[in-house]
Amino acid sequence: MIGIVIPLKAKRMSADWQMTEALLRQTLASVSRQSCQAFRVLIVCHEIPDVGPKQARWTLPPIGIAGAPFSPPSERVAFQMRQDKERKVAIGIARLLREGCDWIMKLDADDLLAQETCKFIEESGTDAVIFRKGIVRLSESKWHLLEPSNFHRVCGTCFAFRRHLILDLVAGKAAHPLSQFFVSDHHEQVVERCLEHSVAVSYPPFAAACYVQYQDIRLSTLYHPEHKPTIRELIGRLRRLRRTTPTVREQFGIGLN
Repeated sequence: MIGIVIPLKAKRMSADWQMTEALLRQTLASVSRQSCQAFRVLIVCHEIPDVGPKQARWTLPPIGIAGAPFSPPSERVAFQMRQDKERKVAIGIARLLREGCDWIMKLDADDLLAQETCKFIEESGTDAVIFRKGIVRLSESKWHLLEPSNFHRVCGTCFAFRRHLILDLVAGKAAHPLSQFFVSDHHEQVVERCLEHSVAVSYPPFAAACYVQYQDIRLSTLYHPEHKPTIRELIGRLRRLRRTTPTVREQFGIGLN
């Protein structure tokens, strides 16, 4: 069983709460369409979002909702919002582990999973699964960027670990060094750290997740509007630019919110 924890920002931290809810519904739609249904979803939040399908094209996955037992950030500043997210993830992981989940995955409330992602994780014979391949899409755009080998460096929804690698978070013992990737946003080095600690890793050969960008989302540095790309970066982006075809939309459940 895969435990999927989704930390949701507080309403007062969102520039557009209705858009935040819509993006969450799209995330849940992508999860609901997994070819392998051996998973549980836990949303950790301050306010209960509207997750009910407003269209009949998808069905809600098994969802639990946990209220955050602390106050939301007082200001929309990066440090406070990151700390809020990390605390919510820790709460979600603890509950999913108590419920007996064998795998734990952190899923941002605006990202999407490919239909075969949970199946790949469930059937993996390794202790970690890392998404090196994925796509980056601007909300409502007809185009996306394919990240063939460095997706884990730009998106936090990029790995799943077996429970024994993070169980000490609940037991109150010295945490495994890799557990930091769940309770912090420093996912860029997850591949290197797994290899450093001799953790067996498998990589989906397909684009396993979609990183959706929206103006209310804190973007990866590489794609931030204020980041001035070099000529080499621009050429690289053009080479990775792909049309978001109906097949891609079907694969990730794009538009089912």
